[in-house]
Amino acid sequence: MPINRRQFLKRAGVVTGGLHFAFRSGWAMPQAEVPRNSSGKRVVILGARLAGLSAGWELKEVGYEIVIVEAQLHPGGRVHTIREGLSDDLYSEAGAGRIPNTHAITLQWVNHFGLELEPFFPKELSEIALLKGKRVKIPVGKPVDMSQVPLELTPDEHRVGLAGLDEHYYGETMRKIGDAIREDWPPEIARLGDVSMKDFLRQCGASDDAIHYLLFGFEEDAALDFMRDAYSHHTESLSKIKGGNDQLPRAFAAKLSDAIRYSCVVEHIERAESKVTNRVPTRRNARPCQGRCCHLHYPVRCIATHRGHARLVSRETQSD
Repeated sequence: MPINRRQFLKRAGVVTGGLHFAFRSGWAMPQAEVPRNSSGKRVVILGARLAGLSAGWELKEVGYEIVIVEAQLHPGGRVHTIREGLSDDLYSEAGAGRIPNTHAITLQWVNHFGLELEPFFPKELSEIALLKGKRVKIPVGKPVDMSQVPLELTPDEHRVGLAGLDEHYYGETMRKIGDAIREDWPPEIARLGDVSMKDFLRQCGASDDAIHYLLFGFEEDAALDFMRDAYSHHTESLSKIKGGNDQLPRAFAAKLSDAIRYSCVVEHIERAESKVTNRVPTRRNARPCQGRCCHLHYPVRCIATHRGHARLVSRETQSD
């Protein structure tokens, strides 16, 4: 049965063996001190995304032997910058693009590696939105000419304009949620974890075109998660890494290159009392990769719906 992101975070410690995660209020949470390892323990990390790379960095700093297993040929996961086929110095972000000023941990790592930030949006150039095949100009600091917008909107939606749709439908609720990670939400907020953002907007009276414009592909996200994330983007300061956001995972990978195994798809994860075994297929057979514990840094949806390749087995419960 699929679980949502909030439920997954509660269960995240199940496969990690001896290590436990403490999720505290707010994204910019203080990190718990990791005890220094003096016994040569190895930790296997699945996924060379930013979470896996930063976990590997922190664990290596305190003496753990780490192995990072990555199915792709490059680090970063969703942080993926396309350069191939483009002219010199040109690039396109195919994944995570914006860094809000509320993402303190990301900004700390950017500063740690000496990377330069620049504004996400050009300050003096208009944006162009492609709406139902028509290009619509969105000028800086001015309302959009709604007569040029080919969307079937309600009278109220026309009145507030494209820039006011989010505030009109979920601005107040979004501010109540903030960007905190917590488990003690008031009932009226907690229920939004079980309602899709699409259904939430429909309950608020939004038109189909307004829903598509506001969500563009995130219709099935839980309303609680969507608005918590949206809150962090409603800030005056949105940045990107100058030269491409992939420079951050590449900076991690350069320092951890001896520990990362690329093009390795984990097919089997088995947990015993004192170790975790991951089986990675090779040309002839599956090669085991063992560690004291195993960190999973896969997309939540892949784990929650069992769409990934890995099969999780515990020796303690095989006979159940």
